[in-house]
Amino acid sequence: MEKWTELRTAYQVAKQGTVSAAARTLGVHRATVNRHIDALENELGAPIFIRSPKGYALTELGEELLK
Repeated sequence: MEKWTELRTAYQVAKQGTVSAAARTLGVHRATVNRHIDALENELGAPIFIRSPKGYALTELGEELLK
């Protein structure tokens, strides 16, 4: 997998807990963060985050991916 930008984005979402905070840290728009996460999840065929109104939490697959 050569998705380094998407992996970096996923790391920031995991670290920051929200798409908005990750977008600010990375200097990109929230839509870009969402596209990167969607691209990773599509390639893996499973979600890497559990989405809630309070933020994002890693799934078991997400935890393994970001190790």
